[in-house]
Amino acid sequence: MNRRAAIGRGDLVRALANRPAFARAKIAAACGCVAADPGYRPVPPEFPKQRDLEPRTRVTTPGPPPSESEPPDKSGHLYLVAVFAGTRKPEDQAPVSGSGWELFPNPFADHEIEARDVPVPEVPPLVPWSRLWPWLRQALGRRIAGRRIDVRRLIRTAAKAHPIRRLPRLRRLSWADRACVVVDRRNALAPFWDDFDSALEKLARLRGKEGLIVRTVQETSPEPGVPVLLMGDLGRCSQDATLREAWLANGRELRRRGNTLTALLPCPRDRWDAELAALWRSGCWNPGEKLPRQGQPVAVAPDDAVAREQAARVETVLTLLSPAVRVEPGLLRLMVRLCGGGAGLEFDVWNSPEAARTPLAMALFPDAALRRRAAFSGLDEQTKGSVRQWLEAFHAGCSPTLRAREILNLWNGGVPGLAERAEEARETLRRANARLFHIAREGDISAAERTGLFEWQAREIIRVPEDLRRNDREIAIGWALVRHWNRDRKTIESVPKGINPAEVAWVQDLLEADPGVETVWKLRQQGRRLVLQREAEKKAGPDAGFTPSPPLAWVRARRSRLDLTLEDESGNIAQFQILRPGPGGLFVCQEIPRRLRLETDCAGLDVFTAPRPEWAERMAYDRFGLYADLNVNGVTFRLRWIPPGRFRMGSPKDELGRQDNEGPPHEVTISKGYWLADTPCTQAQWEAVLGENPSHFKGATRPVESIAWHQCVEFCERLRARAPTLSFRLPTEAEWEYACRAGTETAFNDGSDCTEPAGKDPALDRLGWFDENSKHETHPVRERDPNAWGLYDMHGNVWEWCLDGRRKYNETPETDALGPTDKSARRALRGGRFWDLAWICRAACRYVSVPGYRIYYVGFRLASGQPPGSGATQGRSDGGAKAGAEGRGSGGKFFGIGLDFGEIGGIAILRPKWARHFGQDRFGHYSAFEVKDVAFRLRWIEAGSFLMGSPADEAGRDEDEGPQHRVTISRGFWLGETPCTQEQWEAVMSGNPSKYKGPKNPIDSVTWHECIEFCARLNERLPELELRLPTEAEWEYACRAGTSTAFNDGSDCTVPAGDDPALNRLGWYSRNSGNKTHPVAEKERNVWGLYDMHGNVWEWCLDGRRKYNETPETDALGPTDKSARRALRGGGIWICARPCRAACRLVGDPGSRYICVGFRLASGQPPRSGAIKGRSEGRA
Repeated sequence: MNRRAAIGRGDLVRALANRPAFARAKIAAACGCVAADPGYRPVPPEFPKQRDLEPRTRVTTPGPPPSESEPPDKSGHLYLVAVFAGTRKPEDQAPVSGSGWELFPNPFADHEIEARDVPVPEVPPLVPWSRLWPWLRQALGRRIAGRRIDVRRLIRTAAKAHPIRRLPRLRRLSWADRACVVVDRRNALAPFWDDFDSALEKLARLRGKEGLIVRTVQETSPEPGVPVLLMGDLGRCSQDATLREAWLANGRELRRRGNTLTALLPCPRDRWDAELAALWRSGCWNPGEKLPRQGQPVAVAPDDAVAREQAARVETVLTLLSPAVRVEPGLLRLMVRLCGGGAGLEFDVWNSPEAARTPLAMALFPDAALRRRAAFSGLDEQTKGSVRQWLEAFHAGCSPTLRAREILNLWNGGVPGLAERAEEARETLRRANARLFHIAREGDISAAERTGLFEWQAREIIRVPEDLRRNDREIAIGWALVRHWNRDRKTIESVPKGINPAEVAWVQDLLEADPGVETVWKLRQQGRRLVLQREAEKKAGPDAGFTPSPPLAWVRARRSRLDLTLEDESGNIAQFQILRPGPGGLFVCQEIPRRLRLETDCAGLDVFTAPRPEWAERMAYDRFGLYADLNVNGVTFRLRWIPPGRFRMGSPKDELGRQDNEGPPHEVTISKGYWLADTPCTQAQWEAVLGENPSHFKGATRPVESIAWHQCVEFCERLRARAPTLSFRLPTEAEWEYACRAGTETAFNDGSDCTEPAGKDPALDRLGWFDENSKHETHPVRERDPNAWGLYDMHGNVWEWCLDGRRKYNETPETDALGPTDKSARRALRGGRFWDLAWICRAACRYVSVPGYRIYYVGFRLASGQPPGSGATQGRSDGGAKAGAEGRGSGGKFFGIGLDFGEIGGIAILRPKWARHFGQDRFGHYSAFEVKDVAFRLRWIEAGSFLMGSPADEAGRDEDEGPQHRVTISRGFWLGETPCTQEQWEAVMSGNPSKYKGPKNPIDSVTWHECIEFCARLNERLPELELRLPTEAEWEYACRAGTSTAFNDGSDCTVPAGDDPALNRLGWYSRNSGNKTHPVAEKERNVWGLYDMHGNVWEWCLDGRRKYNETPETDALGPTDKSARRALRGGGIWICARPCRAACRLVGDPGSRYICVGFRLASGQPPRSGAIKGRSEGRA
């Protein structure tokens, strides 16, 4: 059930303001702020705490990427794949006729929608005042001597011969000089608030305001000795045990202080508690009950039959209220009286789980209202007529649309005589939408009025059940108008279920301004979330050549609105969203859906999810995107997923080395994603499938050559028998150039132009083998730089066969461009060869040859996926064609995704629950939390391996740094971006032990045990953090950040005992520090975003210093027992460059306080349970 509470922000503020004092005190204590004790204060009733909406889960850190020798991944991760991207031209759009004004005629005028001052029917009180005031006088009164003589006492005194010094007077009841009325204004008792207020007003007139104290249960306790009257239920209506105990404690304390206690309970006596009724002299404030003049009524034992009857009455009242858009307390009482109920029934209906409520009104949730209206249609006509009468009387002064909705609800419920009124109601809703349209276009009212109007309209629409939305065009139009107004406040809007998306899009197009220029958006996956990012413009500078991993797909749009459809597991539309991404991008959804379709005014995109395919021995992500490995006879075939997209095919006229057949440049759309081998087919791969090797230049990792086009087709057919769903084939010429360019438009795929067409071009020298560097022979694959999508040897080494022939270019944009594919057609060759000049190896260069041509510089590259056209399947077996055709329409699986850097070894980095900030920059993922407005920023350190220690020839090396050995960090972890600062320490601990003061300076002069206590206190605040110190292995791994040199920028230590130039950039030491610590983050960081890993202060580690050996280790850990001395890393301000090296090791006593020693926080599961031994014991 889709429940949405009908409350606004003002209701939330009032709810917070009404929190009891005891709750505020607990919050203050939890925050470390304890108020001064004002003396005695009685215990107020404590309301039960709300349960968390979601169970709290611990954040687990992802593991490392599996090595090549590890078994296949069977974890069942889902991968998201863009499998189709269709284009749409402007002329294909259905134009919206007219300006829109003629489609929304006769809008409401201002005076027509203003609230009318219409009196509502009189609501009967719970108990008439004539019966109530005598009881109130007893509760708040006292007996005093009157004027009349007490004759009986006078006779008794005279009969006993006692002297009569004063005539005895009869005692009479009078109001007490001071009295206190306590009102329970919980929202659960809102139906009785009017009764409370009416009784207080009349009591003040009858008794007088002098000495009458009125308080709520959250305010301070009454004075000792005064009579106390409670207007509330003592928690008995809801049978709340927590409230019962609170009221018992409160009452006992007030009794001890001499207060007389009385309670006026709007609650049936069968719900009373005997102990409470004895403590608080109670009166039953309920129709049909008599208020006692003396004595106390006792609680009535509960009766199951009465309870069943009460439950049936609740069902009846909810059914009677189902046509109402909103229900005020007065309307609720009339319906309850219609069913013969009292205060208990009012309470039960008001607090029904099927309704949302505020202090002013309640409303049934849409699904519950729809179900109840079905039952309402079966009631007798007399009952329906009474409901109609009360609704029209109570809501006569409400807005026209609210009355129209209720008329339609009554008419759909079978109330007779409403046919004409129903037509008028539909016209009312249409005119209301017309007014919204005119306001949206003209904005002829103030911003505050517009906000109130549109928010009110949104609430009205949400209250309509889903089934009724399906056939109501005005609801869809109204929702679209509201969300158009809200477009600047929310960038993503979910269309409520049942509302027709087509109607919404129609209205949005009417209101949309001029579409403007075309924008390119990238759809990416980050962890389990999808994000839209604007295609960045070409950059200049050192990062100009950097291209991130390929996204799922590119989609183009002229209008600012994008439509997103999400499907559930059954294939039904689960959600329809309107997106308005800003310049910085937009998260589309927090959880990956089964399928989504993204549509713009230029294109449409289909994206599916699928598990890891059976044929893939391994599937993982890296910086280039998704890849999958297929194993054939022990030989690995690595395939890269190429997402659908659009590119400019051919070369511009001014490109050096250009040939005539490369123009004119034209736009080509690749509508379907496909797999492509990351290298040309190698000789080892060829032999694994066909068992022979025709190559001229032998070598297992060299590309296979001397093969004809027909042999390549046969190879694909043989390979397809091992993995039928893959549909192996050759890439088309358009697919080859699209994958080669990888988003670039230059001659070479690293963003470089061809500067020396006939010479040693410097760009090509990095990318491929050609005439100037190959020595006129093929070379092993993967020895040159890949392109941005992880494809090697796209320039040079060997020519590569394509599936189709060479077509003639023209300026017309094409989708899935395909050359001739008949048997006699000559086939395209792409990429260049090892003895060609640089201009022949350009991305746009084209050659062609007969399919039977065999020579020692022609090879091929595998592709897999449904081919662009039916003609393209010629040369494949029929079975292969069938497999490709069925892949999409009959539930076949599609695999792959382009992923940004949000995935570690196939496991998503999700935002930790403790993180107030979470993001990603060029250094990786970061997160931050705050304590007393002080930020703690952590960096995610991926799992991996490194060489720990220093080589024997490193300058300044100590003996305990060797021998070097391989250490694997099997789990990723969070690590502080800087050493812990003094302001961070003071936010958690009391005092600052540092010698060198400064809020941004690292904390120093702390013992190891104090660091453990610091982590323990933070863990109490945020248990999911699991803060600790890093192990010595983790510290060195994070410090090196992939380097193996003395310093983490790739520099060696050249002046161990002097002024080292590399260390001057990276950290503070004796030659630049002035013998004092400095604020953190003032020197350069390493490539993982960590500051001050060299110098400033030594840093404590979790474990002690172990003895190195040459044996590889996983999660290496030194001694962690109590007596173990702990490792210190990083160097400090008083020492030369040598101890600041990444491998340098020191050790200290955990209880000693050293001047230049601080620490750095880590978060995550420690390597072994023994590693946390010091934490628990140190904390104890």
